[in-house]
Amino acid sequence: MILNIHPSAASNFNDKAGSLIKLIEEFPKEKQKKSLFQSDLYIAASITEKDIIGDIEEATLDYRGNIVQRFFYFNDKKFGLSEKNYSELREIAERIQSLSAVRRVLSLLFVERKLFT
Repeated sequence: MILNIHPSAASNFNDKAGSLIKLIEEFPKEKQKKSLFQSDLYIAASITEKDIIGDIEEATLDYRGNIVQRFFYFNDKKFGLSEKNYSELREIAERIQSLSAVRRVLSLLFVERKLFT
């Protein structure tokens, strides 16, 4: 399927999306906390890399369930967009998704994910 978007609009969106790259920052990896609670239940299966299909998505949600931060791993380091910077990504996604050619076929969440990846 081909989406027909005015060339100057497409160029504008490409420029705005490109500016997001400068906003990516490194985040400290959170250390696994050892639970004080000892469960009587034991894990009966192990998930291996073979079981994982695609990239692992990590995000922070607000109290309403909206994504406010998104992260990815590269060379064993955690990178992502802070809440303020992620709101800029979301604004661009909303503008793209508001185009009638896009709105009819793509959800806002899909546009957000593709902008981030």
